[in-house]
Amino acid sequence: MIKKENQVSKLASLPNQQEAKTQDGYDRFAGSSLPSGIQTEFILIPGILSVGEALTIIQSRQKKGAVIHHWVNNTRMYYLFLFSRIQDLLMNHRPEEVVAVALALNENNHSMAISASECVKRLREDVAFYQPAVVVDHGTVVGYIEPDQGPAKMEDSDEMALTMEPEYDLEEMDDASKPFTKSLRRGIPRPAGATRKPEAPASATRVYLDSNPLCHFAARMPEDVAAGHMQPVEVTLSREEIERVNSKTSQKSDHPVSVSPDQKITVRLIPKRNLTVIGDSRADVDVPIPGIPAVTLFFDVMPGSCGEGELWVAFCQGPLSLLTLKLNPRIVEEPTAAGKESIQARTSVPPPSGPPVRLNTMWVYHEENSGKTRYRYCLWMDDMDIDQEYESPEFDGDVLAVLKPYMNLFDEVETHTPTDFDQLQIQLRSIGAKLFQTLFPKDLQRVFWENRDKIKHLKLYCEEPYIPWEILHVCEPGKSLPAETKFLGQMGMVRWLHGHTAPTQLRIRPGRAWYVTPSYPGNELKSAKKEGKLLKSLFGAKPVKPATRPEVTKLLSLEGPFDLFHFAGHGEASEAQITDCRIELESAGAGTSSMLKDLTPDIVSGLCQLKGQDGTRPIVVLNSCRAGKMGYQITGLGGFAPAFLEREAGVFIGALWMIGDQPALTFIKAFYEALHEGKMVSEAVNKGREKAYEAGDATYLAYVVYADPFAHLVQ
Repeated sequence: MIKKENQVSKLASLPNQQEAKTQDGYDRFAGSSLPSGIQTEFILIPGILSVGEALTIIQSRQKKGAVIHHWVNNTRMYYLFLFSRIQDLLMNHRPEEVVAVALALNENNHSMAISASECVKRLREDVAFYQPAVVVDHGTVVGYIEPDQGPAKMEDSDEMALTMEPEYDLEEMDDASKPFTKSLRRGIPRPAGATRKPEAPASATRVYLDSNPLCHFAARMPEDVAAGHMQPVEVTLSREEIERVNSKTSQKSDHPVSVSPDQKITVRLIPKRNLTVIGDSRADVDVPIPGIPAVTLFFDVMPGSCGEGELWVAFCQGPLSLLTLKLNPRIVEEPTAAGKESIQARTSVPPPSGPPVRLNTMWVYHEENSGKTRYRYCLWMDDMDIDQEYESPEFDGDVLAVLKPYMNLFDEVETHTPTDFDQLQIQLRSIGAKLFQTLFPKDLQRVFWENRDKIKHLKLYCEEPYIPWEILHVCEPGKSLPAETKFLGQMGMVRWLHGHTAPTQLRIRPGRAWYVTPSYPGNELKSAKKEGKLLKSLFGAKPVKPATRPEVTKLLSLEGPFDLFHFAGHGEASEAQITDCRIELESAGAGTSSMLKDLTPDIVSGLCQLKGQDGTRPIVVLNSCRAGKMGYQITGLGGFAPAFLEREAGVFIGALWMIGDQPALTFIKAFYEALHEGKMVSEAVNKGREKAYEAGDATYLAYVVYADPFAHLVQ
């Protein structure tokens, strides 16, 4: 059960939308019934995007008009611009600025909005339009109207967004044009006497035009909890600093977090170990307003067996992870006096930069309780209007038992003929379908099956180190394999780690790209040397010479040392002994100990400060066998991926299993060429997989990619 104190969330139900769903920043749908007087050559841009993100959308889609939508005083308003003009205006602002702030969008300068039915009526009656107008149909922008005559014509105005009152009241146009909670779960009950829409102080109006308001978060529960006795968890959100009284473990959060002012914050409780959430595990609340008491939520959890418990409290806005707080209470047989004290979550997660982007996102949480394992999936697909949570069946013991029959398959099989490749494809598809049906509950299977042709990208937040999510094969629930091949890895899927943010803008500047291609006497990799030549031709990359550990660590120890680091050579790792993960370098000289020759994740974690002073976060590619594997170690996840990402790499690419010399070149060549041509990371990865598949390479799904799917190169 969730109880809420002080500020009360504004609740509204999901609209019953029959119209085609759309995605912000993509071409809009207009039905054939719309008359020719309504212009449909436009793009729709959320006002909460950063200038850099908006320019990326604009530059990739040449249209005639651009409509910006933004919430002002709980009302959705529209701002219509000439396409060329909006680009010129935004180019004068910093990429990290918010569009609504850069263009000073407010309640006094929005464009006229008109319902589609009224617009069609006026056009049929040949009623002239003297001002530009945005046409809205059931909450969806379907077009705009150019003025017929008068001083407000598009070509005579610097910008089409005019200072005027709307001709039609937006509050009366359609329920779908009002704010709503996307959660399909029941709302938080209001205390007696509470109003649906609390009055904000007069000074709060301008708050929503701030660049990115800062919010503080806290979570706590008793330090010692008794097995089998329900315990409360308190979660607090506030625009002011949160103060805790009379406890060394009750502290304010480490960092204020930048949030989007006009999107609800989702709070999720994730019982990771020996805890069960009783009642609702999720709440959607408005961003707190300065001067209004903090939002305080209470959840209930039930401790399981005695020992250490672990509970995550995750805060998100749409597809963007804001912060994850981690609680570790002790579970004891009987309540103790110490149990009256609270335990405060600790986190070192920095605040993300910029507002949320419209992404298809899935968070995967691994939960353990009383010897059982299950996975929780939180799925957000904005363009398909999906915001739902799912739970896998329970597994006895570790999931490795499920995966064990397949662990060494790809390391042991080589494809020398087209027949070998075809037979391995059958086996790979069968294994992928088995994992898909085992790990995903049927309702989640159905979502992927029914939307398999619509999903062009998917950002997977996951710390599960063993499951090769890329090879899960989509199929209809309860049915055998379909004729089509549809692995998650072919649907633009990329990964990321909880508690970190991924940049959308990447750079590879002259003199800041390096590659390492060691020589292995008696075991040379000819194609690896070709990778160095490719990087030199595309990005002016330079080799690290000699390719020894002293030279590599010298480069890695610098602050923000490169935009691209590429390794092509031998590597080794296993899930069971992830601390033995390494990539092989050249010997530094006669007598050099083999223990001091290779690069390990511990060295990366200890040396690297990858983020540049200008904020650039580099691309790291380890094109070697098993460099993408992760596993558990004493202090958490181990392996090269978390090591580089925790040191603020912006992209990491590695292989999950054995790859051959020539196939490694096929994938990476297509990937880099697509990235160089301006493709997004998800598109470049898909291109690499396609080329490897066409070449009959059995390892086209071997690569694991950690990145934002929309990340791309900029100057």
